[in-house]
Amino acid sequence: MNGNVTVGIEKSLSEIRQIVWNRRSCNNALTMVNLKFINDGDNIYELSAEFGYTNITQENYDKVAFEIDVQFKNLAVTGENKISKLGYDWNQPIHTSRGILKLLADPYCSEATAVTVRFGTNLMTGCTIRLTNCSSVKATINELSSRYVMMNISSTPNIPSYAKKVIVDNMQETGATNAACGLPTTLTIQIFFAKSGPLSNYKRKIVTVSYRFGNYITINLIESSISQLPIVFLVQFIDVSKPARGRFAEFPVISFSLPSDFFYPFFTFNDPPT
Repeated sequence: MNGNVTVGIEKSLSEIRQIVWNRRSCNNALTMVNLKFINDGDNIYELSAEFGYTNITQENYDKVAFEIDVQFKNLAVTGENKISKLGYDWNQPIHTSRGILKLLADPYCSEATAVTVRFGTNLMTGCTIRLTNCSSVKATINELSSRYVMMNISSTPNIPSYAKKVIVDNMQETGATNAACGLPTTLTIQIFFAKSGPLSNYKRKIVTVSYRFGNYITINLIESSISQLPIVFLVQFIDVSKPARGRFAEFPVISFSLPSDFFYPFFTFNDPPT
C-alpha cells in the first residue's frame, strides 16, 4: 500500500462533522459512507471517502437508514494509469481548496444536507433566509455566497492547481435601505472546461470558473408581509474545447542521387588540347 493512502484517508476522517444535539433533533448524524479504492492490480495508492449526514428527529428516527458503499477501481483492467489522470472523469466529484464542492440544499441553509457537485452534471439547489433588516439580510447572503466565491476550484483532481476565477456583478451596488432593499436571489457557478489528452482516453480540465449574482429583487422590508426569501444556487458545466486536430507523421523524403563516378569509364572527358 502506498504511503499516500494513509494521508488521504486521515484527511477525510478529519473532515467528519461533529454530531450536535439541540434538545429537539440530533444534527449531523452520519448516515452514509462511500469508500473508493484505486489500485493497479497489486497496490492501493488512492483511497477517497465521502460522508452523508441527516438530522434525526422524533418524527423520522425510525425511517433513517445507514448506508455504506465500497467501490474498487483497477486501473490495470481499464488501461489507465495515475500519471495520465490529468483531468476529471465524467461524474467525478469536483475538488476545491476546501474539499469537495457541495451546494446547500437544506430549507434552512444547513451544510448537513449539502449535495455533492459531480463533473458534467448541471445542478440547482436552494434554501431560504429570514428577512429582518436590509443590512442583516445582505450580510447573510454575502456569507452564503462567500462559501463558494472564496474557495478555489481545482483544475484537475490530482494536481494542486486552481482554475482562473471570475466574479460577475457586485451586489453592493444595489439599494441598501429597509424601504428599498435590493437583493440577489441567485448565485450561478459556471465551470468552463476543455478536453485534454488523446481522443481515445481524454480527460476534462477546468480552465475558468465564473460566479454570477442575478435575479435581483427590491423589497420594502418595512411594509412587506414576506418573512422568508429563497436563495437559489446553480452549477453549470460549459465545454470550451477546440476541435480536435489529428496529427500524422510526414511522408518520408528519399534523397536519390548517383555517385559522381557512376558512368565511368563509359563517358569521359578528353583533356583539353594543348
